Amino acid sequence: MIGRSVFAALALLASLAAVSVPALAQKAPLPVVTAPVVVEPIYDPVEALGTTKANERAAVTANVTEKIQEVRFEDGQAVEAGDVLVILNSEEERASLRAARAVFAERQSAWERAKTLGDRQFTATATIEEREALMEEAAANVSVAEARLADRTIRAPFDGVVGFREVSVGDLVEPGDVITQLTDLSVLKLDFTVAAVYLAALRPGLDIEARTAAFAQQPFFGTVRTLSTSIDPVTRTIVGRAIVPNPDGLLRPGMLMTVSLRLNPRNALMVPEEAVIPLGRSAFVFAVEEGAPPVARRTQVEVGQRFGGKVEILSGLSEGDRVITRGTIRVKDGQAIEIKEAGENGIGTAAPLGAEG
Repeated sequence: MIGRSVFAALALLASLAAVSVPALAQKAPLPVVTAPVVVEPIYDPVEALGTTKANERAAVTANVTEKIQEVRFEDGQAVEAGDVLVILNSEEERASLRAARAVFAERQSAWERAKTLGDRQFTATATIEEREALMEEAAANVSVAEARLADRTIRAPFDGVVGFREVSVGDLVEPGDVITQLTDLSVLKLDFTVAAVYLAALRPGLDIEARTAAFAQQPFFGTVRTLSTSIDPVTRTIVGRAIVPNPDGLLRPGMLMTVSLRLNPRNALMVPEEAVIPLGRSAFVFAVEEGAPPVARRTQVEVGQRFGGKVEILSGLSEGDRVITRGTIRVKDGQAIEIKEAGENGIGTAAPLGAEG
């Protein structure tokens, strides 16, 4: 009888021990990695296609009919505004200018003599006025001769790069004949097309990033300058124009580029993507409730955009809160936790905690 009682007591103790060990294990703080909720600048990315255009482009032509005396540029040469590109034969115009200046000098002297005599009451006012009119006529003739001479020197109208040389010394050029093309490549216009549904978010000053197959690994950055005043009624799209700096001259007019628009730029609450647990159409995180020990609290959140391994939090958290990034599969609401490492850049960097699940 006593033996049976002892055996029953031992069995009871064994069963109690089997139950108490897991219970104690569940109460032990669970090691986790956490990260802070931080505020970062983000935007809504929208993709579009665009074509580059020259910022300034002009066909360099002559204003008169004359033979070319000198060519002062080579194909693809960079020039500045005012640089001489071509000189036309101008012997006749130089002679005309010398003659006009000589006449002006003679009439100016006659006017000065008449004015001196007039001051002494030796010459009539009408004579002085006649001499002055003749002097002004001569001055006008000098200006005409100078303009005709200037037409024989063809200069670059703005800074840029000349194209192919279409003329040679001795060629006879006429008004409208193209001598070369001058293009400003320091910046380019980038015309892109985007769906009209984004019209409310489009505005001048927005930043863009553009890429082209010719330089696949290099991004080009620019700014939206203006938008078309109308929407295409067939495609329901609107055309925008951005300005893209091109200091190295890599881009050329006519290139196809993929444009990434940065709409709705804003400062947003961000958490690491691994902290967010989807549940149907909802999502939640395990936020850290400070204490001794700290406790995990299941918190429902509203998420927005995703960028580079991070998720925008629209509601449910505040800046400075901490969320669990590793250990989320094993943790339960209200469970005590042990923070093994707290990342300060939004991503935990602890050593592996073991298999989760």
